[in-house]
Amino acid sequence: MAATIAIPQTPTGTVATNTGATSPLHFSTGELMNAAIASSRWPLVVQQVQAMGSTEENARRLVQLLITNTRVSDDTYEFHQNTVKKLFTSFGLSKGTTKQLICSALAGDGMQQLLLQMTPEQQANNNFFRLADSGARLDANHLAGNVYLKRDGFNEVLNSGTSAIAIAIRALSLEMMSIVIAQLDKARRYDQAHRQTETERIDSNRELAANIQTLIGASELAARGRVRKFAQQQYDALGVVDKSVAGYGTATQALATVAQEEQIVPRKGGVAANLTTVGKDAMRWMTSAVTQDVVRRMPQIQAATSEGAKKRLLTNAMNERVKRLKKFNVFHEDPSMVGEQTAEADCAAQATYYLNQPAEKRTFE
Repeated sequence: MAATIAIPQTPTGTVATNTGATSPLHFSTGELMNAAIASSRWPLVVQQVQAMGSTEENARRLVQLLITNTRVSDDTYEFHQNTVKKLFTSFGLSKGTTKQLICSALAGDGMQQLLLQMTPEQQANNNFFRLADSGARLDANHLAGNVYLKRDGFNEVLNSGTSAIAIAIRALSLEMMSIVIAQLDKARRYDQAHRQTETERIDSNRELAANIQTLIGASELAARGRVRKFAQQQYDALGVVDKSVAGYGTATQALATVAQEEQIVPRKGGVAANLTTVGKDAMRWMTSAVTQDVVRRMPQIQAATSEGAKKRLLTNAMNERVKRLKKFNVFHEDPSMVGEQTAEADCAAQATYYLNQPAEKRTFE
């Protein structure tokens, strides 16, 4: 049975192996790996790997390298030549053939021609490999010492070699890359969905604040304060707050409970920044609807004879719809309970639906 290889830390980078994410919005390498392994195409990859005499664990190592190598946008990520040797030999390539494959890809005629077009400084900082010290050696026939492969260098090696095993490794890598690319695309779309809903939520808040300023002559600061206070009612309508349940007495506490359960650090920006896409869209919808309620009541508010009366009318205009949304369970996480006044809402389930970004990532398609 082939030995399992480890991916060592390098001077300028590491392959992330964590399965959780310190930032809930972005997919970690571990999360992308888990999603790739859970895909319907992974069993076929495992069959191919085992037919080559290697193990599923080594297939995971290769996927890990491919994900990290694909995600980096420059040459700051690199790994030792021994890592590549162990990886390729674990799939059946001999040590001598593996060494020659790396030498040919990174020190062959084609690479030499490319390097000759560079200045000495550019050669020393090329995008393919790095010689870490005076003992490192890489030429057409030698590979020794602390030679580190960068993103483009690893890709060159993967696409080199004419032996049956080298071709099989390349075909396997292409199959894995198609799985990886699908997961990276999912990560990109998830990030895009959050950015869009966050922008729309913020824009709706600004519009409401502007109307408050116009109606009661409030300062910009005071208007924003009213919008922040209104957000507490919105969280209540979402069902994430229940003062009778420990850990859910406020939206902030509910977020802290979710973060503790998921073992994540919440994003900066308060509760709103940690809403799921569904939560952000629900907040945006409520704010936009209430803004129209306020605009519709504008004649009565402006006709009021005192500042106190104007503020009361404004408060009523902002509260009425949200209270009814809560009363009729419009934002119940179970759609079959929407409209049922007697339906019980579980604040933990509501918080998972509206505040748990890691859970949303796991089911995002």
